[in-house]
Amino acid sequence: MNRLMTILAVLLVLGITDANAQMGGGKTGEQSGQTGQGMMMDEGMMQKCQQMMTGQGMMMGQGMMMRDMMQMMMDIMKMQKNIMKETKPAEKKEMMKEVDKMMERMEKMMSEMRGMMMQEMKGGMGAAEPKKDVQKNSPQKTQEKSEAGVTTKVSFEGKNGVLSFKIVLDSHTVSFDEYKFDEIIILRADGKEYKTRIRSQEGSGHHRSAVVEFENPRTKTVEIVVKAVAGVSERIFKYQL
Repeated sequence: MNRLMTILAVLLVLGITDANAQMGGGKTGEQSGQTGQGMMMDEGMMQKCQQMMTGQGMMMGQGMMMRDMMQMMMDIMKMQKNIMKETKPAEKKEMMKEVDKMMERMEKMMSEMRGMMMQEMKGGMGAAEPKKDVQKNSPQKTQEKSEAGVTTKVSFEGKNGVLSFKIVLDSHTVSFDEYKFDEIIILRADGKEYKTRIRSQEGSGHHRSAVVEFENPRTKTVEIVVKAVAGVSERIFKYQL
């Protein structure tokens, strides 16, 4: 947010300087006087911007400050557009085009700024909500590996006397109909292997999944091993319980 405010402030100053520099060249004395008046007005707006950044304006919300800076830039462009009306027809046509483009860009930026402010407000409201308790040392829920044209996903479902996992096999080229989940999946802990109990399974062909259960070995670390699928001897997924 602070970085965005700084960028807007810089854009404001550069836009003022550039517009005045362009209009200062090739004008009559009367036109130069009008431009000078415009510059004085710009300096006043610049002082207001500085006050917003360092003094009284700091009491306002950051979103309001950014919105006001954007609005000031729009006001400056409109003012410079009015000054350009006194320039020569050929110069005025080109300068009016440039200012119209700048105003169009600024309107787009203001629209995006309003969206960002809304998101900030929603984020602040979300931050006020109480945090949910998270168990320490909880295992990473879902792990995924892609080998030999097969994507294997293992998701930890929980533990309640037994350990539950969901296994998903996905491929565009390999059919899994020949594989049996209770044969290709084991749990390994402290060098001991535990057989699979299938709770449910679904799918066929290139897309199959199953929810499996294992006896809880009461260890801190376990491995889910998917064996001998598509020529890969073992796909190992480690979990810290």
